[in-house]
This record gives sequence, structure tokens and C-alpha cells, in this order.
Amino acid sequence: MIEINKNEEEFITIVTLKDTTPTPPSELIDTSGENKLRVVFTNLKDNSERTVKFETETNKIGVNLLDSDTYNKGSEIKRKFSDLLILEEGIDYETNKRKKKKLQKEYDSLESEIESLISDNKIEIKINASFTKDENVTKQEKIVYEYNTILESWVLYKKTT
Repeated sequence: MIEINKNEEEFITIVTLKDTTPTPPSELIDTSGENKLRVVFTNLKDNSERTVKFETETNKIGVNLLDSDTYNKGSEIKRKFSDLLILEEGIDYETNKRKKKKLQKEYDSLESEIESLISDNKIEIKINASFTKDENVTKQEKIVYEYNTILESWVLYKKTT
């Protein structure tokens, strides 16, 4: 059995199991010891593929390796969110109504820009996993990560099988 876990922030963990026990792929399917887990990661934005063959029972891959362009947008979102917090503090301490209104307008504009950046920049990956010795044993899932400004990291947004 192949299990794909996305509970860890910014990592996808793929585990091969015999019943409920993590077991190396070489010990599954046949007794040749040559079986591997073949995983194809497809970036759904540009349809680029990355194929990896794993030999151990538990394998991790960072989402930053699967869509580095979008992943790197997290730094821009983080910086803009920091600017937003500074603006918010300025609004709280400003006593001049006209200046406060101007700061609020800047705040609203920046908040809208951040929301757009987050919604336009999701990491969307399709995972196809199979054994090299038996391609009938497969697992397929689609996962989407979204940048979380509170955690300042990419987190699981949605998954489908």
C-alpha cells in the first residue's frame, strides 16, 4: 500500500506500507529486492514533471522543490504582510483624522494586494505513485498549498484523490 501524508508544513511524505507497518518497497510486491516506489510529481501550473524513485519506506520531498517560483513568492507576501502590520500600528496611533484616513486607504490597498497574491499563487501538485514491479498498485492525489501569513509558511489548502 502507498500512503501520501501532507500533514507536515511544506513537506510531502510518502510511505510504503505492508498492512499498517512502514516497509521498504524492495520487500513488497515480489521477493526480488529490486522493487522501488516510482513517484511522478506534476506541477499543475506548467505541467512540468519530476520523477523520483524511492527505496526506503518513508520519503519526504519539500514543496519548494516542486514549484520554486511560486514558493519564492512567499517571501514577497511575508514582506508585504509585515508592511501591513506597520501600517496598522500607524493607524492606531495617528490622531490627525486626515492622516489616519490616508493611512487607512494605504492599508486597504495593501491588504487587497496581499489577498490577491495569496489567491493567485497557490502551489498545485499532482502526485502519481506506483511500484516499479507492479504498476497496478498506485496512489494518485492532487494537493494545493497556500501561503499562510500568520504561520509565515506554505500550508495544505486542499487535497483531492
